[in-house]
Amino acid sequence: MKRLMGIAMLALLSPTWLRAQVVPPPVAPQAEKTQPRLSIGVLVGLDRLYDSQLARTELPPSLEDKKSAAYQREGSENKDGDETKPVHFDTTHEESPYATVWLQWTPAGAKIQVLRDIILPRKDGFWRFGINHSSTHGPGENDQDFFWLAPLGAKPALTHAEESASGAMNSARRLTYISPDYFSYREQLGSLGGTYGERESALVRSLDELAKAPLKEADYDDPPGLSLTKLLGPDVGPEFKKITEEFAPKEPEESESSAPATGDDPDPCAGSGFRTSETNWHMVHRQGSWIALLALQNIGPGVCSRQSEWQPLGHRLTPALAGHNPVPVPWPQVEKAFPGARHGFASPKGDWLVVLTRTHIYLARLSEGSIGETAASAEIPFAIPVMAQWALGKYVSLWDQQLSKLPPPSDNVFFTPEPLDEILVQH
Repeated sequence: MKRLMGIAMLALLSPTWLRAQVVPPPVAPQAEKTQPRLSIGVLVGLDRLYDSQLARTELPPSLEDKKSAAYQREGSENKDGDETKPVHFDTTHEESPYATVWLQWTPAGAKIQVLRDIILPRKDGFWRFGINHSSTHGPGENDQDFFWLAPLGAKPALTHAEESASGAMNSARRLTYISPDYFSYREQLGSLGGTYGERESALVRSLDELAKAPLKEADYDDPPGLSLTKLLGPDVGPEFKKITEEFAPKEPEESESSAPATGDDPDPCAGSGFRTSETNWHMVHRQGSWIALLALQNIGPGVCSRQSEWQPLGHRLTPALAGHNPVPVPWPQVEKAFPGARHGFASPKGDWLVVLTRTHIYLARLSEGSIGETAASAEIPFAIPVMAQWALGKYVSLWDQQLSKLPPPSDNVFFTPEPLDEILVQH
C-alpha cells in the first residue's frame, strides 16, 4: 500500500505532469486591424463671378472699360484717318475667369490649392479649359465669347470675332457644366440690323470638338448640340414629350381665357406658348446635385422671343455625367453643419463631403448619414461650381505631382457683363 502511494506521489511531482497542470498566462484579445483611410482628392472647377461685396478698388477693370480703352488706343493709332477701319479687342487666355480648387486628403494631412483655369483630367492627361472675349468695332459691331481647350503646358489657340460690315451682333456665353468628355453652356444672343432680335438658348457639346482644333465663330451658329436621349437615354423621352405638350401654344379661345388683359397694357406674350427641342438643354449644379434644365422659348410676337423659361427634368443624370449624385444627406443637414452652404459634392464612395459657401470650401467625413468634423478648409473666390472630378488612392499623389506646380488664378480677369439669373444663384 505504501509502495502504491509513493508511486502516485512521484507521478504528481513528475515534470510531465507539472507541465500539463500549468495554467497558461492570460493573453489580451487581438486588436481588430483598422483599414487605413484611402487618400482622396477632388478638382472643383469654378466660374468666378463679379463680387459686388468687394470694394471697387479690389476688382479688375470691367470688360467694357477694357474694351473702351482698347478702342480709343487703336483708334488713335489709325494714322490714315479712315474712320471705317475696324478696331479690334481681344482678351488673352490669362484673363479667363475660370479657376480650379485642388483639394486632397491623405493620412499625412490635407492640402488645398486654387489653380488658374479649369483643369480637366482626360484620358490622355490634364487639359486646361477657358474662355476669351473678342470683338470688332466699325463699321458694324461684333462681340463674342469663345471657349478654348489646350493640353497642360501648351498655349491655347483662341477664336477671334469676325469683322462685320453693318449692324451689330453679340453673344454672352456662360459655362454651366464640364467633365472630361462634355461641357454645357447657356448663351444670350442679340442682333441689330433693321430690327432687334434677342434669344437665349443652351447646349451640351462634346469636348472633342475643341480638342481637335479651335472652333471658328461659325461653329457657334446653330451648332449640333447633343440631345437628351443621347446622353440621358431613351427613358427621358416621355418626360420631354410631357413638357412640350404642357407648354405648347394654346388654342385661341383657351389662350384668351387663361390670360385676360390687365388694364390698358395687356401682356402680348401671355398664352403664346413655348417651344423647345431635345438639344436645347444644359446641366447645372443646385445645392447637392447636378440636374438637367430644358430651355423653353416664348414663340409670341416681337419681344416675346426674349422670354425663356427653364424647366428642370426629373430624370436622374447618369453617374458618368454626375458622379455620386445627389449628396447622401438631406440638404438642411448640410446647411446646419455649414451655415451659408451653397453647393455640396459627395465622393464616389459617399464617405466624404465637399461643401462650398460664398467664400470658403470645406471637406468633412461622412459616416452612416452623419456629417463628421471638418478635415480641411480654405478661402476660395466667389464663384459657381461647374465641375467635380475625384481621384482615389495612389492617383492622388500622381495627380499632385503635376497639379502642385501649376500657377494660382490671375487677378486680371474679365467677368461676363450679363447679370446672374435666379436659376444659377437662387440659393
